[in-house]
Amino acid sequence: KLYPGVQTATSIPEAIHNSNLIVYGVKPQNVEMVHSEIRRAKVELDDAAVVRDDAILLSVVAGIPISNFLANTSLTRIARSMPNTPAQIGAGVTVWSCTPTTIDTNDHKRINT
Repeated sequence: KLYPGVQTATSIPEAIHNSNLIVYGVKPQNVEMVHSEIRRAKVELDDAAVVRDDAILLSVVAGIPISNFLANTSLTRIARSMPNTPAQIGAGVTVWSCTPTTIDTNDHKRINT
């Protein structure tokens, strides 16, 4: 295999099935489509494990606040990150924030890896 451990999927519900971390890495204009696929997966599909209740949504989407994810998905554990462009200083930094009551120390480790 070219990338051991990497799995592919043909749909968003398949990609997030039983995941404890869902990464939103789309352009801002595509966020609503992903929101609707997650809502559909959570509500309409027979398999209750498609979207875990303890799943963390990690967004790297520019310009979309945490409140948008809270309002438009059925997920409550949201983290948002914004990587910078390291060209000027030769080193990159990624800052992230999250919903205050739903992310614990173990979740911090999962997000930081």
